[in-house]
Amino acid sequence: MYKKHIAYINAYSISLLLYRVLLFFSLPIYGYADSYLSPVERNVMLHVLVKNGDVQAVEALLNKPEVDVNAKDKDGDTPLHIAAQEGHVEVVKELLANKGIQVNLQNNNGETPLYTAAYKGHIEVVKILLANKGIQVNL
Repeated sequence: MYKKHIAYINAYSISLLLYRVLLFFSLPIYGYADSYLSPVERNVMLHVLVKNGDVQAVEALLNKPEVDVNAKDKDGDTPLHIAAQEGHVEVVKELLANKGIQVNLQNNNGETPLYTAAYKGHIEVVKILLANKGIQVNL
């Protein structure tokens, strides 16, 4: 019984967040979207969109000034860590195009996005990160 209750709460929370995400992307033409998501929810949404490799949605969300391109999740991973881990080349490029991106941030395990991409074998992502003038290879 208890497990079903927890599953219901999780499903409800996820569906509520998805509903709010849909509102966020569908209501800007009316000027209402910004009141539906908190800054924390926007940052969580960024992590989810990056993990799914949705470059167009990532681009749209990064156009919102309240969204922190360097926001960390519970593991200390930034959106760039996640894109590097998943090998999402276009998402990595989109994140790197953001002026505020910090390419050398370390997660809770001390790993940088460059380390993560190399560890996962995503050679194209490694090349893109190495081409970034701010990258530090000795972290």
